[in-house]
Amino acid sequence: MSTQLVGFVGLGALGTHMARNLALHRATAGLSPLLIWNRTVAKSQKLAEDLGLNKVRVAETLEDLATECDVVITNLANDAVSKDVYGVFVKAVKASAPKSRIFVETSTIHPSFATELKTLITALPSTQFVASPVFGSPPVAEKAQLILLMSGEPEPVKEISSILCPAVGAKVLEMGEDIEKAPTLKLIGNSFILGSLEILAECQTLAEKTGLGAQGAQNLAKIFYTPPLCAYGDKMLNHAFDGSQGFSLNGGIKDATHVQSLAKTHGTPMPALEAARVHLVKAREIHEREIAVGKSGVGVLDVASLVTAVREEAGVAKNH
Repeated sequence: MSTQLVGFVGLGALGTHMARNLALHRATAGLSPLLIWNRTVAKSQKLAEDLGLNKVRVAETLEDLATECDVVITNLANDAVSKDVYGVFVKAVKASAPKSRIFVETSTIHPSFATELKTLITALPSTQFVASPVFGSPPVAEKAQLILLMSGEPEPVKEISSILCPAVGAKVLEMGEDIEKAPTLKLIGNSFILGSLEILAECQTLAEKTGLGAQGAQNLAKIFYTPPLCAYGDKMLNHAFDGSQGFSLNGGIKDATHVQSLAKTHGTPMPALEAARVHLVKAREIHEREIAVGKSGVGVLDVASLVTAVREEAGVAKNH
């Protein structure tokens, strides 16, 4: 059994599948169990119970995971959470015996924050940092078919590629040594999605108001768009906005805000994305109103729910 210890932090909708697949792959290859940690301890315990202690061990604290492991992989909700977690890592590593470590951030974060994390981590002795955001929904992650973007120094990128692919991903796209490249491409990729959803929502709503019907617009969209984007259109038609296993509305707002910041820095207007961001925020407000009067049974909204804001502005009932 390999003596290299790998840790995973963050068992959300995506991270749970990533950790599960990584643990199973390592066990099949005769490697050491995956050490995991999650803020909600019950999620860690459940994964350990499901897979067995020969595949997964639960770290008592973040500090324990950071000091024990040679490789630490994180998948977290947003930049603020990531900043808190990496702050704990740094304090723990400073207080521990020096050894070679690689920290890998797979969350979708602002490119400048990736530089901040790299500076923080690489200031520690013998410690390296790789930015590796991923493309793919939870069902894609469950099948270990994620696309992994990676930027960082060649040696740690090569090592992390071998750990994560094919264990959790189908393909690695190496983006070079500039740590900001992978997070930038990830945000641009999500801009494709969010901008397309805005157009889908607008066209379905216009089709409804002109008497053609939203279904007619969706049928046409299926000629032009890829199946994943068309699936969002179907969600809009059916008011199926459970985001617990998809691209969450809050995640969409976070990403759109990051992209607009990046676009402003580089002098690139993105009106379609801004329209999507505004409608995502308004969709959240609509959802909060529905919760207040007991009309919503959905806890986590999907980004497809932005259509509710477009419909409301146009005076179209939500069930159309």
